[in-house]
Amino acid sequence: MSEIYDLIIVGGGPAGLSAALQALRAGLNILIVEKESTGGTLNYTDTINNYLGSPQISGFDLSNKMMDHISELGAKVIFGEATEAHLKDKIKKIVVEVGLNFREFESKSVIIATGLTHKKLECRGSNLSGISYCALCDGILYQGENVAVVGGANTAAESALYLSNLCDEVSLIVRRDELSCDQILKKQLKQKDNIKIFFNYEIDEIQGDKSVEQIKFKDNRGILKVSGVFINIGQEPRTNIFEGIWTDEKGYFVSDERMQTNLDGVFVAGDCVEKELRQIVTAISDGAVASYSAIKYLRNFGVTNA
Repeated sequence: MSEIYDLIIVGGGPAGLSAALQALRAGLNILIVEKESTGGTLNYTDTINNYLGSPQISGFDLSNKMMDHISELGAKVIFGEATEAHLKDKIKKIVVEVGLNFREFESKSVIIATGLTHKKLECRGSNLSGISYCALCDGILYQGENVAVVGGANTAAESALYLSNLCDEVSLIVRRDELSCDQILKKQLKQKDNIKIFFNYEIDEIQGDKSVEQIKFKDNRGILKVSGVFINIGQEPRTNIFEGIWTDEKGYFVSDERMQTNLDGVFVAGDCVEKELRQIVTAISDGAVASYSAIKYLRNFGVTNA
């Protein structure tokens, strides 16, 4: 007979790891399912300066600290993509693609903390080599070259600033007439001589033979020669496989203040949840609340050590 966990946490970012910490401290038998690497998008953030107590830390280092913490408590992690979720019965089932195989895991409760995924740029040439959604991952490939960053919010600004230390010139392409990033980032962008901001510009086509060579703008606004394009135009929640859970019109999970969904024993946490502020601290808070709620649920379920 297969093992039935007390709790399965889908997603190993800050929300999922926070939930795991509380659950392990309560003595629960848990499993974390993570698609890529624990820490989630933290691993792709160059510098974090809004996390209390760590005013200047890389996302990778913070991610490692979080994982070390829960590893000391015996956290069990399986790396694979959750492809199916059957959550309406008392015993929940999560199907995970691990390598070339599909494995099914069962639990008495589930916390979903799947976070966000990058929105894709819809234009001709968006499949060329030289297009990236992660400056920290791929920026080094364009050292000494000219690149473009598409977007005007925090992630785009942070990408442009990071790339400005590697590349000759960084063009920040903003669809609107102003940046929507934090004021501190706006100030830092202005201080960089090799960052040029294009306001009210939209991409018509990314051109090149096999890899990026130039950008053609809409409304006959000219050509920009670059060898790489970094897309940071927003994110959307990873919620599509979890049928039966209420979401808002944008696909974000809807929960109450206990992070409880409309399904018994199913809780949500982090950036995949409908809310106004999405930061590391709010994800960690969500994870702690969701875990506490799961523990209370499991007590009613009859798990004696919860």
